[in-house]
Amino acid sequence: AGEAYPWLTGEPQAGAHARFARLRSGLLGRDSDEAGKATVLLLSTFIRVLVTLIGHPLTTNILRAAWGDAYEAAAQEVSQCPKK
Repeated sequence: AGEAYPWLTGEPQAGAHARFARLRSGLLGRDSDEAGKATVLLLSTFIRVLVTLIGHPLTTNILRAAWGDAYEAAAQEVSQCPKK
């Protein structure tokens, strides 16, 4: 995600609170189109990592439980993201 959106990169040694604060600040400082695309890229990367760690069926079950009816739309949008 940092290659496409360099403003997403942060200090690896910073704590989680500082990294999320930087992410929030970075997203708020962008127009809604760029922030939306960056968010989809981050989410799709997270989902791909989760699938690698725990498998597709368990990831799907977790996301369906968390997102309910929004799962199908989100899954379609994530599947259209370029794989990095």
